[in-house]
Amino acid sequence: MSGIAGVSGMRPPVGGGTAGELRSAGLASDPAIAGIAAGEGVPLGRGARGESVRTLQRALLELGYELPRYGADGGFGAETEAALRAFQRDAGLQPTGRLDQATVRALDARLAGGGGAEGAPGAAGPALHGPLAGEPTLARVAAGELTLASGSRGPAVRILQEQLNALGMDAGRADGWYGNRTAGAVRRLQAAAGLPQTGVLDAATVRALDARLAATGSDSPAAVEDGTSYPGAGAPGIQNPRFAGADLAAVAAGRTTLGPGARGEGVRQLQQALLDLGFRLPRYGADGGYGAETVHAVRQFQLEMGLPRTGRVDRATLEALDRVAPPPGKMLERRPDYEALFEDGRLDMTIAFGYDEHGTTPGTVRSTLRGLTEQGFRRIDPQALAAEERERLGLSGERYLPGASYYHRRFTDPETGRPIDAVVRVITPDSDPDPANVAAMFRRALEQDEVVIYDGHARYGTGPDFDDIHSGRGNFVIDERGNPPDSHASRPPDYLRNAIRGRDTDLAGTGGPGRYQLLYFNACSTENYLPNLRERFPGRNTANTDIVTTTLPTYIASGPEHVLNFVSGLTGRASMNAIEERAARVEVGWMDYFDERDAVRRAYGENTLVGSGFIGNRGNRVVDRP
Repeated sequence: MSGIAGVSGMRPPVGGGTAGELRSAGLASDPAIAGIAAGEGVPLGRGARGESVRTLQRALLELGYELPRYGADGGFGAETEAALRAFQRDAGLQPTGRLDQATVRALDARLAGGGGAEGAPGAAGPALHGPLAGEPTLARVAAGELTLASGSRGPAVRILQEQLNALGMDAGRADGWYGNRTAGAVRRLQAAAGLPQTGVLDAATVRALDARLAATGSDSPAAVEDGTSYPGAGAPGIQNPRFAGADLAAVAAGRTTLGPGARGEGVRQLQQALLDLGFRLPRYGADGGYGAETVHAVRQFQLEMGLPRTGRVDRATLEALDRVAPPPGKMLERRPDYEALFEDGRLDMTIAFGYDEHGTTPGTVRSTLRGLTEQGFRRIDPQALAAEERERLGLSGERYLPGASYYHRRFTDPETGRPIDAVVRVITPDSDPDPANVAAMFRRALEQDEVVIYDGHARYGTGPDFDDIHSGRGNFVIDERGNPPDSHASRPPDYLRNAIRGRDTDLAGTGGPGRYQLLYFNACSTENYLPNLRERFPGRNTANTDIVTTTLPTYIASGPEHVLNFVSGLTGRASMNAIEERAARVEVGWMDYFDERDAVRRAYGENTLVGSGFIGNRGNRVVDRP
């Protein structure tokens, strides 16, 4: 995956490593894990199965992390996730419980001895200067012979800590022990240097440290204590210059948090960072006042980063913002992972239409299908195709559902020039006489397809529904409780709650395609789906699943335009920023048509869509803020 200049994401950039750089024989021999190490594979997480999971489990057991019930059984369950989180905490990494690029590298370093005692010097490699010169272990790191990581100890680690402190990276006391604080300081250095933020001192990182020391003329240690501000930053350990001059020292030191009622430049800069990452402050923007809108945006960011969703900016939230926000005056242009979507030469999509009691669904379906035809799609009958063609279009197995209709278009990837077959499966309430079977078709789409689009009612935040609201048979329940009490959307009425009582969530029993997936829920205020989609969907996380939801109750009549905007955006490799902008124009256009003057609703209409998971996607770009 190609990196984002100056930005760390949930998905590591490509080019930070190759399979050949893994020194542990067990990890290097596994193609999937080697791919993750190279930044080219989808991270492993809960629900994954197979030999790669077994390789991970064996590595954890070898390093002393217990799997007492199941051992190396090849199934990535709660036990494996807990052991991996424990390793990540010990390695100074974010404890996501997913095997990503940084975690593979840290595992490799520990298994190969990079995290143990320091060895004798080998080849000199590129010469180091100043305070790093002459230290044999650091010379070996610079030569690419070993790495230092959590658990390492000795004189080289002490020198590393001293020089990180001299640069204001806050490695803590220079005691020669590579712990969480040292790993965090290394990640801050890597972020500043535009390197993958692994927390592991590798050749590229030690050279970046050496270059920075030479540029600053540093030749002596300068231990930094908590609460000390650093030149050029706004607070202890805060490196992104966008926070310079902000009074965030107490937050960065963990002495206080920012929340409702706070005001000032620090709040404004935090708000601007959220906006530049794509989080919404539709009414007030970066006004320096910490109100309900800012609480909501902070919660969305915390959900994205796997942090407790308190709505307050604490030390961990500030550090995450510091790590992923682009430089001052810049914004993140977010993109779906098109490389993953197009890599097999086919784009498998499902568009599912929900039921409407007022009879609008057939018209919505007709308008959408007419728009697909205008985009170049043609309807196909999978059973009439030759066997070879069915196989090429992915319609020869379980993906063929007799009640669905299918559309095909071959387009040219505008970036690579490769031909891509886009195959759209369309599911409607009329796809089967039994609404439960239609809901099962939607579940099948979630388990099989790269792109899944739902257009219909959100059913008060409970989930997609393919029959009358008084029945539970056609419901795919995302959250039985529906919209939360603090949402601007309404709570489910009693008859809907009674219809789905006892369902909790249907996400728990839904598998996944085992690869990158993009989900779009075009219905009223579907951002309320996000907590369950992020926290209760087996095997799905921000590294392998991007989700697009709505911020407000949308017009039923706008559905076809929104869906077609999304489809055309994907086949044209559009950024999410562009897709969101077009969606806002569609929704505001309908507001004008209906003479909608409500200022609050209009503000949300100008920010109709919200994306989750896009921070860190390959292909993202940092661009000038308009």
